[in-house]
Amino acid sequence: MFLITTIFIGIFLEVLVYGVYVATFIRHVRILALRRKKLPPKTFIYLSTASLLLFVIVTVSMVADLIFATHIFKNPAEPIDFSGYGKRRSISIGCCVFSIVISNAILVYRLYILYNSRLSIVALPLSVFVVECGIAIWSVIFFSQKHDVDPWSDHHRRPQKLALAQVIFGFVSGAVNKGQKVLLLPSPSAYARIGAIMINSAAINVVWWLGVFVTSTISSVLYDVCSAPFGCVTALIFSTIIVSASSRFVGVVPSHPRFFSTTSLSPRFHAIDRLLISK
Repeated sequence: MFLITTIFIGIFLEVLVYGVYVATFIRHVRILALRRKKLPPKTFIYLSTASLLLFVIVTVSMVADLIFATHIFKNPAEPIDFSGYGKRRSISIGCCVFSIVISNAILVYRLYILYNSRLSIVALPLSVFVVECGIAIWSVIFFSQKHDVDPWSDHHRRPQKLALAQVIFGFVSGAVNKGQKVLLLPSPSAYARIGAIMINSAAINVVWWLGVFVTSTISSVLYDVCSAPFGCVTALIFSTIIVSASSRFVGVVPSHPRFFSTTSLSPRFHAIDRLLISK
């Protein structure tokens, strides 16, 4: 009964975070719609696609958890039915790892346009990102064939270990991405600015890395509580960055970045950076 309680607590937290995310996502969509004409077409399409994918992913994850919750007690007179646990876990893992992939794809894209589409600069972050995508695809294929997971057995910890590996690669992808920008900045004073960037854009990675690492190594029960809302948290942080960045720039006239050499920057930097970074 204790395991069931933790599962329901996790689902309750997921629904709660999802409600906050939907409210933020509505503002997020309005901001993109208002700035559609000011954004370069490719940037607008990229941000809109990423936003839509994150919304679909977290919605699918939450619906799957709610269906599982109702399935457990569909026959009150019979023993608790855990037959849908494995399928629910597969969907949850797939949604979680792909939400990380989408988040880091945005970071790689920022680095790509920041340095005027120079592939030599983005090669290392892109390579790590490709490995991250490979792990995500493999995890979905592997666990899509494992619908008979027993939550009471030691095999239940395998999804946790896989999620931990995915999070570590996601963290490395984000760290390498931002590290490349630090090394290429021409002025030492730029480190102050890059610190603020890292706090904002690395929030997704930090939440995942700390949360999944701690819960997967300490307790399976705690993992069930914390893992359910993680996908919604990832999407919520992404939408919050766009909303907060936009609100800080109301009435501000775009100018050249203070610490970057304007000769090395793509003109598209201003549009996406103003939306994705709170200075």
